[in-house]
Amino acid sequence: MKEILNQINEISGVKGSLVVDNEGLVVVSNLMSGLEERTISAMVAGIYQEIIKALRPEQGSELSGVQLSASEGSIIFLCAPECILTVITEPGANIGLVSIKMKASLERLMKIL
Repeated sequence: MKEILNQINEISGVKGSLVVDNEGLVVVSNLMSGLEERTISAMVAGIYQEIIKALRPEQGSELSGVQLSASEGSIIFLCAPECILTVITEPGANIGLVSIKMKASLERLMKIL
């Protein structure tokens, strides 16, 4: 799993990546120094659970991903039943390329989990 995250982190502008479960527990991470693993994982799980609650009234609603953007960069996460793949980027990172790589990586992770 670490190799999958390493490949994501090779993209220019990516500051780190991690996989968390739906409760916020870290499965595997590869974050640059200065990024707080526990803080990020708790935030991602909290956002995930709040969005799921908001979507619950809709029959068949399923959260596939979220992108949060700020002046300091972005946090993108893709959701699967077993985990949430999260990537933190710097401003100006190619979000399209990151998203494509994340989708392929999530498919590979699902085969492992």
